[in-house]
Amino acid sequence: MHLDWYDRGILTFVLDWAADAEPSDAESVTRFGIDAHRVMRRFDAVVDVFTTHQIPLEESDLTLVHQAALYRSNAHRGASVAAGTRTLAERAR
Repeated sequence: MHLDWYDRGILTFVLDWAADAEPSDAESVTRFGIDAHRVMRRFDAVVDVFTTHQIPLEESDLTLVHQAALYRSNAHRGASVAAGTRTLAERAR
């Protein structure tokens, strides 16, 4: 199985923007026809589906999904620290 071009494009797009936090609305609409908030929601949905259901993927897609999951994990950890809160997993450490 493999990611379709749209989902692969969203994962790659968000990871490419990682240094700038979140993609801009203008770039998101131009590339995918949806605003940045919806791109990020789709990004999360794709990562969730392919990590929680353990769907077999081609090696290149599996690598991309793992990179996306790691990015999301780090982004959420950074957001909780910035907000002065810790997640349950962080408290357990």
